[in-house]
Amino acid sequence: MSRSATPSPQGPTVNDDAPRSFSDVPVFTKDNYAKWQLCVKAYLTPNDHVCVIKRTKDSTGALIDPVAPTSVDELVRWTTSEQHTMGVIMGTATDLHFELLSRHKYSSV
Repeated sequence: MSRSATPSPQGPTVNDDAPRSFSDVPVFTKDNYAKWQLCVKAYLTPNDHVCVIKRTKDSTGALIDPVAPTSVDELVRWTTSEQHTMGVIMGTATDLHFELLSRHKYSSV
């Protein structure tokens, strides 16, 4: 049985890495960071889009941010993951972002 090439809210098709619906990721508010973070990571993990935000530990145990690869082919994949990840984050954190901007509109940085 073959699957359709059209993305669905249930997930990507077998041969398609198109963005899925992220309706299961809650809108980020000032009270739900832990749940939001977990849902974002769960949503991004299946196609390894999480690689652009997942911190790792170095030999001393210090957390280090992810670094883009130097290989051209891997960099293309990385850039796609960054764009996908940014879309999910922007799509679920916009309300809080605007709330913070309006609250601190006249404050200094």
